[in-house]
Amino acid sequence: QFLSITVWIKMYSCRQNARIIDFGNGTGTDNIVLSTIGTTCTLIGGVVNVNSFIYATASFPFSLNQWYHVAGVFSGSSSTLFINGAQVGYMVGNAIQVRVKNISYVGRSNWDIGANDQVTDADFDELIVYNRSLTPGEILNEYNRNSTYLIPV
Repeated sequence: QFLSITVWIKMYSCRQNARIIDFGNGTGTDNIVLSTIGTTCTLIGGVVNVNSFIYATASFPFSLNQWYHVAGVFSGSSSTLFINGAQVGYMVGNAIQVRVKNISYVGRSNWDIGANDQVTDADFDELIVYNRSLTPGEILNEYNRNSTYLIPV
C-alpha cells in the first residue's frame, strides 16, 4: 500500500481542479490524485473514495510558465507532497486500496470534464511511478539530478 509519483510540470493557466494524475476506476473509486485545487494553481494530493477526498495541500501555488518537480508519496493513509525537492504538504486521510486502477489519466480527471474538473493546461515530463515510498532524500536527489538541465525561457 505504498506508491510514489514524480513528474516535472509547467502550467500555462490555472484551470478548475486541473489533474496532474488521476489513477482509478472511474469517479470516487479509491482514486489516487495529484491536482490543483479550484483555480488557485495550488497542488493537492490524496486518495478519493466514494465518501470523501481528504488531501494534503501545498503551502504555496505554482507560478505559471515555470518548470516544477512534483512528487506525491502515498503511504498507507498518509499523503506527502514535495515541490522542487522540499516537502510542502502532509495529511493523513483515506488509505490506498490495493486494486488494479484501469482508468488512469495524466492531465485529466476521471470525473466528467466540465465546470468542476478541467483538462490541465500544462506540459509534463519524466513521469515516474514507483511501487514504494520514496524518502525525502531520494526525492531531493531526483530533483537535483534533473534541475541542472532546465533552461530558463
